[in-house]
Amino acid sequence: MRRLMTRPIHAHLAAAVQPRTVAAEVAAEPVTQAPADAVVQIVADAPAEAPAPLSFAPEADAGEADLARLRLEVAVMKAALAAERRESEALRTSLGLADAETLSEEARAVRARWAALVERLIHNPL
Repeated sequence: MRRLMTRPIHAHLAAAVQPRTVAAEVAAEPVTQAPADAVVQIVADAPAEAPAPLSFAPEADAGEADLARLRLEVAVMKAALAAERRESEALRTSLGLADAETLSEEARAVRARWAALVERLIHNPL
C-alpha cells in the first residue's frame, strides 16, 4: 500500500487528472429585466451573420481514421479468404476431389453453402 502512495505521477497522467477550468465572463451587475426597447435594439444591432459552427474536428478525424483502419482490415480479410478459397480449390483438384461423382450429395451441398458464404463475404461491401 505504501509503495503505491509514493509512486510518482507521470506528467501525461497528471494533466489528464487536473480539472479543466472554463473561462466565463461574469456580468458586473446582475441583470433583472431589460426594457422592451433595449431588447429590440440589441436584436437590431446584432450582426446578420450565422454563428460559427461548432468544431468537432479531432473527434471526426479520429472516427475517420478508425473507419479507414477497419475498412483496410476488412479488405485484408477478404483477400485472405479469397486466397484460401483458391488454394483449397487447387488442393481439391490435385487430389481428385473436384469430381462430382466422388462426393456424396451431402458433401456437395455443404461445399456449395460454404462457397456461397465465402463469395458473399468477399464480394459484398459491409
